[in-house]
Formats: sequence, C-alpha cells, structure tokens
Amino acid sequence: MRRTRIVATIGPASRDVATLRKLVQAGMDVARLNFSHGTHEQHAAVIRAIREGESEWGHPVTIVQDLQGPKVRLGNFVGGRAMLMTGEPFMLTADPVQGTSAGASLDHPDLFAALRPGDQIWMDDGTIQLAVEQVQAREARCRVTAGGVVSDHKGVALPLVPHRQG
Repeated sequence: MRRTRIVATIGPASRDVATLRKLVQAGMDVARLNFSHGTHEQHAAVIRAIREGESEWGHPVTIVQDLQGPKVRLGNFVGGRAMLMTGEPFMLTADPVQGTSAGASLDHPDLFAALRPGDQIWMDDGTIQLAVEQVQAREARCRVTAGGVVSDHKGVALPLVPHRQG
C-alpha cells in the first residue's frame, strides 16, 4: 500500500477534463487550487470536473484550496511599471496616486505606523529593496538599495521589521 500522496497544482494548462484524467492516471491523489490566481468560476469548474470524474477514476481525489493570507500591495503605476534606480529616493504613500520612479501608493495605510528609519522594505518578492529614511503618518521616504523594474500590484514585505505596537 502506497503511503505517499502525489499533489498536483491545477492551473490553466491542466484544468481541462482530459488533462485531469491523465494526472489521475499518473498517480495524482491531491489537486491543489491556487486561489491567488484564476477566478472563482474557473476554480468551481475544476472542482466540478474532479468530483464528476471520481466515479470514472474509481477513487476520490482530495482538493486543497491554497488561500493566501493578507498581503500588502503597491497600487498602479503610470504605464503599468516603473524603473527604480539604486541610490535614488522613493516615497511610499497611503494616498491613492499613480506610481512612478519617484513613488507609489500602498493599499495598507496601517503599515506606516510599524516603520522606523533604517527598516528594509522589499517589493516584488525581494527583487526591489528599499531602506526607510523618514516616516510620517501616511508616507515613508526611502532610498532604493536594489533597483529594477516594479509593476502594478506587486507585493510588499517588511522582512526584518519586528512586530511593533503602532
């Protein structure tokens, strides 16, 4: 008796019935649906296809819905993106502004209360890095320490900021 489980992430390339059948035939026991991507309707269709296919496949398939917790995100940029140059200033604001290479908005205004000069801010999974220089109630003036292209709605993380009371 096999004690391991084979988990397959189901996405645009694998959500049709024929591909699901092939995955089950190859040993898939668990279908993982990443709810950070796709629509509720697309996920519902996959769930229906799996449940309907179980009688054909002869065994149940576990479905795991991967739900991401809250995530701080940047707003929109003029033209969808901006180039941030290492050493240049960059301002984050709670105000809804169109982002440029000089600054952008954050969708989580409470974040500013946790920041202190010297803190690091990482954007786009750490690809872009900032150092906080000055903080006010609704904005943080930063310096780009690792530049590059940043685009609409990229994630923002505070990797080394301890939990602080606002």
